[in-house]
Amino acid sequence: MPHALLKDFKSFLSQFSALKVGDLLAMAIQYAEPKVNEIIKELLNQCPPPEVLKQMGKTVDNINSLMNKVDRQVGQLEKLPKKLDKPIKVGKILVEILSHMPVPAAVPPGVGVPLGIVQSQAQLLTFTTNMINTLEDDQKAITGILASASGVFTPIRMQISRIERILARCTSNPNLSDKDRKGILDGLQDKNNSTTAGGIGRGVEYTSNTNGNTYTLSIVTNTETGINVLQRQAVAKDFRGIVVLKGPLSFASSEKVLIDELKFRIDNQLP
Repeated sequence: MPHALLKDFKSFLSQFSALKVGDLLAMAIQYAEPKVNEIIKELLNQCPPPEVLKQMGKTVDNINSLMNKVDRQVGQLEKLPKKLDKPIKVGKILVEILSHMPVPAAVPPGVGVPLGIVQSQAQLLTFTTNMINTLEDDQKAITGILASASGVFTPIRMQISRIERILARCTSNPNLSDKDRKGILDGLQDKNNSTTAGGIGRGVEYTSNTNGNTYTLSIVTNTETGINVLQRQAVAKDFRGIVVLKGPLSFASSEKVLIDELKFRIDNQLP
């Protein structure tokens, strides 16, 4: 390879990761956290009218959907450091070969010193060494960036769980009419995929992006809450029909939100 074609190796992986994680932090600070705090403040004062409660439930679903989306994007970034192992390993092998490759010390009379060969070999060695150092730096930088974002949504999810418990208590208010209570529940809980109390819905199939296995995802309802509101959670069954993973119990989240969160857990928690 002519040395003139070799340029300094540059990588923008760490910058790309920083931008993505920056978006995550910005969303948490600018949108999700203020929204959940605003809802909690209003709920602590009183149980709002049914229409307001329904809107609060939809807002919580929107926040959950956004967090699930960002979690999936960050999950993809978490795979980058491991994927860099292979090119780094190949690069080190190439450096080892180039470092021990003999360079002609003598040539037949009149032929001249093969400077092009020497220069090309040296340039390739420098380029490969630079590539290895850059990729190793990227690995460390990306790992550090992701570590800084770890758990950023934990406080928000805890607040959302608190909101859902308060919403459930509000819907159990004895002063509400059956019509009002039904209206709230219809707004808080998505009824598109019908489930029966204590049972499991028909379910949908999902193939993991990491292990390639296919799971059946369904919604389980829990009536043992002590209140007149159903708790639900998404569950994943393997090909044997055995439940291998469960999502969190929720009062307010739509079935789509629960299923999307379980998909993320499958890709990150099941080997």
